[in-house]
Amino acid sequence: MNTCYLYEESSGSFLNYFWMWRSMFTPIIQILQIDFPELDLIHSVSTGYGGLLGAAISAKSDIPFILTEHGIYSREREEEILQSTWIPIEYKKRWVSFFHHLSHQAYEQAADVITLFGRNSAYQKELGAPAHKLKIVPNGVTLSDYKGLRKPKYNSDKLIISAIIRVVPIKDVKTMIYAAKLLLEKDIPFIFYLLGPDTEEAEYAQECRDLIQQLGLEEHVIMTGKVNIKDYLKQTDILVLTSISEGQPLALYYKIVMLFLFLALNIIWIQSIYLTAAKDYQSIALAFLIGSIFSLSGIALIAYWHPTLRIEHGLALLLLISFTIGTFITLVWLSIVIVRMFPNSDATEQLTFLSYLDKYPELFWSSLLYNIGIWVCNFVIWFGEGRGNIENTFIYHQIYDTSVFWAYLSIIPTYIFFVVSIETRFYERYKKFFGSVNNGATLNTILQLKESMNFVLKQEMERILRNQGIFSLLIIFIIWMFSSQSGNVTLEYSILQLTIIGAYANGMVLVITLLLLYFEDRKGAFRTSALFFFANLLLSLLLLPFGFNGYGISFALGSSITFLYAISRLFTYIKDIDYYTFCQSNTPIKRRTFFTKFANKLNGNK
Repeated sequence: MNTCYLYEESSGSFLNYFWMWRSMFTPIIQILQIDFPELDLIHSVSTGYGGLLGAAISAKSDIPFILTEHGIYSREREEEILQSTWIPIEYKKRWVSFFHHLSHQAYEQAADVITLFGRNSAYQKELGAPAHKLKIVPNGVTLSDYKGLRKPKYNSDKLIISAIIRVVPIKDVKTMIYAAKLLLEKDIPFIFYLLGPDTEEAEYAQECRDLIQQLGLEEHVIMTGKVNIKDYLKQTDILVLTSISEGQPLALYYKIVMLFLFLALNIIWIQSIYLTAAKDYQSIALAFLIGSIFSLSGIALIAYWHPTLRIEHGLALLLLISFTIGTFITLVWLSIVIVRMFPNSDATEQLTFLSYLDKYPELFWSSLLYNIGIWVCNFVIWFGEGRGNIENTFIYHQIYDTSVFWAYLSIIPTYIFFVVSIETRFYERYKKFFGSVNNGATLNTILQLKESMNFVLKQEMERILRNQGIFSLLIIFIIWMFSSQSGNVTLEYSILQLTIIGAYANGMVLVITLLLLYFEDRKGAFRTSALFFFANLLLSLLLLPFGFNGYGISFALGSSITFLYAISRLFTYIKDIDYYTFCQSNTPIKRRTFFTKFANKLNGNK
């Protein structure tokens, strides 16, 4: 073990390393020491430890080994491991590989590898199962066993409902019980049989019994335990089934709230752009403050009273609704401000904005590529080692996405510095310079104002770079110091430090891109955004095979490369800003017309 520890250059806690190895191999040693009788055939219902025992007996006794898998065991363990919080990140990869190796050994030794459907068979092949061993035996029902079942002809005054089900959380039995309560409230006479074993998860089964009692359903909902279902099917009027995983992953009402939140956030973003251009920062701040107060108040009330809804994800839905209400208040507030700012606007020619794609295509591509470039590393890593899935709906990476979230919080000072410094002190010089050009000032005055503007811009850029750099380095140092003191230097901390570097460079790229657009250098902004997107994309794809060891590097390196190009472009451009102001704007260009014609057609114009 010492040799392995040194060979792997592990810098984490040796105690954790020891217990990882002990936890892995102690069960294997115990399994391989089991005495077993003479057998003609060995069968396992999964890979993992059971599959290992089956493979070992098969190899020792030289007998056939049959493996049947309902679910793919190693994939289920991988999901649990990656979502666990008690396994250090640097050991998660080893645990996943461990269970994959156990599966591979079982597949190699098995004579037949059987599963229920083609997708599972494909997973088995990916995990090393030889193709010639793979077989599919779908779940089925022997119809002849049920042909003789006929409901007796008797007059029953009650509706008989049955659910053939195991009493386990994945089957969402509690929803059935709540549904039964609704029938009772509507004065519908019924008996609801829950047909199936209730011993697999005794605690959950007891919770269901307690719920039946709390709702006053003792005479209506009956948990039978394991029974011969044919005896009950003869008298059943309706068969029902609920399941957390086998239906829609998220309820429609949850999706509707999410859709409204998504639309509101997009509209708020556009409103903020208009009001920022109008320098109405007070309205923006006030709108977000009021919306945040409502959201936080709602969340606080929910946390205090713990209200319950008899629906799936009830508490999460309430929290989401609370946040959405606050967001809509912000939306309405900003909408009122904009309507007052532009009182005479009408609803005609609404799609004329498409014509600007002909006039300024670089603006569209700059915005698109930059915004995709922010998240392209995440998109790629979502398909790499450690990916997860929330409610069969959202693909995510717990470690990397969390690191990126905290990293972006670390560059909040950049946006403050930009508004306070660039948008105030620099903007005054910027306005004077272009005002002198437009109002026919002398060449000497224009050149003096140019030098003053460039001097202030360099000062403010230096201030932003220095202040944000110190702040980011301080956070990186605190993370390093904390991890060193705790003796728990993990990949999680390394990924976080790398994403902080990437976020710093990204923040500077955004600031410089906005400044390039201030000076009408649309080509420079486009090239910066294109470099940002493609650098992050290509580096993420190149480093993806390295798994956790490569996460964060692509974002940090791609953003840094783009930052170096962008700042070089900015200072090169403003050095000759007088030339570009007088000469470039008069350069004739070929006007595109596709989107203009398309907009006119959509607006109903000929």
